[in-house]
Amino acid sequence: MLKLKKFGILFVVVVAATITHAQQDSLPVPELQQAGLPERYVKKVLIEAKWGDGPGEFQLEPMNETQTWTTYLALDKQGNIYIADPNNYRINTFNQSGSYINTLILAESDVLEKNKLLPGDRGSLIQGIGVNSKDHIFVALSAFGNNTTVLEFDKNGNKIDKYFFPKAYIKGFSLLEDKNNIYLSGSWCLIEKSLQGYQYVYAAVPISLGKTNSYKNSIGIVDKIKEIAKQTDVMLKEKKFKNGYSGYYSGSGDVVIKNRKSNVVFNKHHYDLMETHRFTYKPEHSASVGAGIIFDNEGNFYVLQGKQNGLEVLKYNLTPEDIK
Repeated sequence: MLKLKKFGILFVVVVAATITHAQQDSLPVPELQQAGLPERYVKKVLIEAKWGDGPGEFQLEPMNETQTWTTYLALDKQGNIYIADPNNYRINTFNQSGSYINTLILAESDVLEKNKLLPGDRGSLIQGIGVNSKDHIFVALSAFGNNTTVLEFDKNGNKIDKYFFPKAYIKGFSLLEDKNNIYLSGSWCLIEKSLQGYQYVYAAVPISLGKTNSYKNSIGIVDKIKEIAKQTDVMLKEKKFKNGYSGYYSGSGDVVIKNRKSNVVFNKHHYDLMETHRFTYKPEHSASVGAGIIFDNEGNFYVLQGKQNGLEVLKYNLTPEDIK
């Protein structure tokens, strides 16, 4: 069962002191300036978390052969930020101001699949996290060549459900809600014994498809995911903002924002929004952080990057000019 660790007031004060908001600047939007609009994004470092095993920290080692540390982040409706710490099999949570709140730790029984992984692949078991409108936390566990398990927890960290997708591996999972239905969106590797070998399909799969108490075996799961992959209506959902704008993070790594008339007014690759693509984490060793970009309801978006001392979350805020 997931354990929810909370720490005393004195400790919280100490941790909060390590999270700074020191850096802030403005990012002009060329497309908008050309159109004569005064729109800008204001960037600031929202979270600075150390590399390590302590509360609110992230374990860097081990990494894959390309020296890339991959993580995932999600937001709830209050603006709290959930960031996976995959090498420690846990989720660190920060509030909208960037202060550390708590850590959700996966139980040993939920990560037994790690025993099937090669030592260098230890951090690849968590393949995504998401939070729905009820503040339920979903964590996808998937080892290549095996199965996918999605755990559902309430906001207090109590495990309330478990979904099982036999013979299906998901990479880059994200959570979508559409008409009160919950979908797992991502690249699914369907494990079949055929001349074609592994087959990848991009699909948004209803979460009830592989519910443990509904399916006792793997019959039909692969075929159902194949069929769902033909449906594209929930594959790439634009996030609707309160100001009437919308935005999405594309499969090619672009942050795209549209105005009320559906005209693209912002289009930048996430590498152009990062201050550091690679960093030195120990002598003669460099690494990079791999993570997607997410939007909140106000049209702000969040970018992760790594530095020698730890993980940083950059928040790009819409300025008042943007919502006129």
